[in-house]
Amino acid sequence: MDRALLIVALLCYLAPAVARDDGRLRVLAARWWVPAGVLVHINGLAMALFLDDVPLRSMTEGLGLTALVLVLARLWFGGRPRMAALRRILLGLSVLLLSIAAVAPAPGGAPMQLSPFFLVHIGLVLTGFAGLALTFSMSTLYLVVRRRLKAKRLADINRLPSLDALDSLILRTMLFGFVSLTAGMAVGFAWAATHEVQMRGGDFTTVLTVAVWFWYAIGLSARSLAGWRGRVSAIFGVGGFAAFMLITTVGLLVAGWHGSA
Repeated sequence: MDRALLIVALLCYLAPAVARDDGRLRVLAARWWVPAGVLVHINGLAMALFLDDVPLRSMTEGLGLTALVLVLARLWFGGRPRMAALRRILLGLSVLLLSIAAVAPAPGGAPMQLSPFFLVHIGLVLTGFAGLALTFSMSTLYLVVRRRLKAKRLADINRLPSLDALDSLILRTMLFGFVSLTAGMAVGFAWAATHEVQMRGGDFTTVLTVAVWFWYAIGLSARSLAGWRGRVSAIFGVGGFAAFMLITTVGLLVAGWHGSA
């Protein structure tokens, strides 16, 4: 995706976050900023496809696609009551992902033609990470609401979703992300085996993906077998994706998909 279009989309998403109701910046609070950013974002991806380039050739572009999914999820939650705080978290996480993608080194080389099976692998893995990013957002809000209830800070608490509703969303998005990630890993390993691709033990992306998979496998197993719901499940949702983001940010400086730029 063209970096200039990515930055334009980022600025559109950032506008509502810096808006203040003081008259001078009121235009930044307009509701059309985020939809406009989505259109620019999608246009950038469409242009890449038109140029016979695959917008999945690096972790940078993967982060951009994940950010787009989160913004679309924000728009989907737009009509639901008591979800304003979740929409802010989703937009903030999208801005963070796009900011990292905007400053990360661009992939080098000519446009990439990839095997359809490898594209399915990358698409499923990215879908899984997008689902786990949604889990992170909902888990963060769950911990915030729980802390406010424990501290008896009940002002405007009725504007926030209930813990039960958030816990249900955490389970659904974590299951969705985990299943997609599992399917993507299975396709990737099968593709590598059938094409006699040598799997490198130090492959950054492979090690990271397997580590994230095990983390969420433990979290889902603990919930299913030991009944660890609520706070524990939210901690798994926050910790796994936070670790993924930290390692990815460092890894972007030295590696792309499976060690390539």
